Amino acid sequence: MTVVNVTIVFFAQARELSKVKSTTVQLPQTLFGHDLRSMLIDQFNLLSIGNIFILAVNESYISDDLQITLREKDTVAVIPPISGG
Repeated sequence: MTVVNVTIVFFAQARELSKVKSTTVQLPQTLFGHDLRSMLIDQFNLLSIGNIFILAVNESYISDDLQITLREKDTVAVIPPISGG
């Protein structure tokens, strides 16, 4: 299995739960969106928002059933629902 180094960026409640703004992690080069979601939930204490946050790779939203191929230095954003008024 090939792994790549990617930057994970956390926004709003995801940042509060993970206690980091961003970090670099090693991830499998090819995986499904749901696998990426599960890894992030486990590694960064995101269980309470696990089924509702949105993932984006290099500013493109990804779905759980999408197979993605990551490259070195890609950026993954963890975006929880935003409420406002």
